[in-house]
Amino acid sequence: MVDLAAGGEPWASSLATGFQRGDGAPDREAWEASARQPYRVIGDWASVLASSEIEVISSGYIWTEGPVWVPKEKALYYTDVPAACIYRWTAEGGAKLHVRDGGGWDGSNVDDIESRAEPGSNGMALDPDGEHVYVCQHPLRRVIRVKLGAITPGTRMCDNAEHYTVVADKTPEGKVFNSPNDVCVGPDGAVWFTDPPYGMLEKARFCDEFTGGRSYLDEKAAACAGIKGVYRVPPPGGGEIELATGFHERPNGALAARKKRRPLFFLLFEF
Repeated sequence: MVDLAAGGEPWASSLATGFQRGDGAPDREAWEASARQPYRVIGDWASVLASSEIEVISSGYIWTEGPVWVPKEKALYYTDVPAACIYRWTAEGGAKLHVRDGGGWDGSNVDDIESRAEPGSNGMALDPDGEHVYVCQHPLRRVIRVKLGAITPGTRMCDNAEHYTVVADKTPEGKVFNSPNDVCVGPDGAVWFTDPPYGMLEKARFCDEFTGGRSYLDEKAAACAGIKGVYRVPPPGGGEIELATGFHERPNGALAARKKRRPLFFLLFEF
């Protein structure tokens, strides 16, 4: 296992990310040079946040996504998307590598894996049973339900098929998804997830998404799902997967209120 709290490197995936030096350590200059766009924070965050103090519990990643707290384990799971790793943090043990190749790559099931900038898993959400976690897998274009606590730390996701089931891997029309990005569970137990084309970003064209006035990601999406949608998977026994909306160009984050008759929230990028 890699103990980040003790200074270990988080680069233990068997998949090369393209943002590493020859020794496998993070190549910060290469990563910073590939940043898609500058950003700034606007607004009165002090009136929103519970505290202005921030505690860094772990660092050294490229970028992290999908934090999900599992109360029964008193553990936080999260993923480093480019490194294709899922980590587990506890107050007692700190941060440790938990799953390698969290995107589901098994060495042969994704043809363009080496060219992908985001070969790992992304959004995660806790199942109402408090033990299973829904995981969005970019390269395999699917959402799975997995008992992360049952996985032997440091093993690959593909070697733990007995611990997960596939929740969604085809659109209602039978097409493959683009790259499921974020997921949440509604108060009725339905699973909602977004399907933008971000998981198909290429290392070589990470900063050059638009060419000739059209995004190459849009071209890729046209050959996959055909739209960038938000989907709903009903609770067990409630029917088939359905498209909730295909109106938006870049559906991204997803958040559900815990109480019934409260809205679901989605982070959308339009360009």
